[in-house]
Amino acid sequence: ATSPEQAFSTPLPSPDAVCSLNQGAVPVLQVSVSGDTLPHLQLWRDLRPYHNVLAIEPCTSPRPMGDEDADEPQLKPGETIGFRVHIAFA
Repeated sequence: ATSPEQAFSTPLPSPDAVCSLNQGAVPVLQVSVSGDTLPHLQLWRDLRPYHNVLAIEPCTSPRPMGDEDADEPQLKPGETIGFRVHIAFA
């Protein structure tokens, strides 16, 4: 049986990518991310009745299907990293 909750990730198609949610030809939501630090985009959905959720999440590494753990980049003590995410609503 297939779970109604599903998640998968894909590499960004370009270093600075934009994901748009359109109503017809008009974008109503745009999310742009810097592929330098967030090179993957995770899509998650829950299609159960009364849930109907779609989530778009920029992420640092690929996410495997199912419950598998992914190798995540680790910061050493004192290290920092910056991320750029821009969200625009029409």
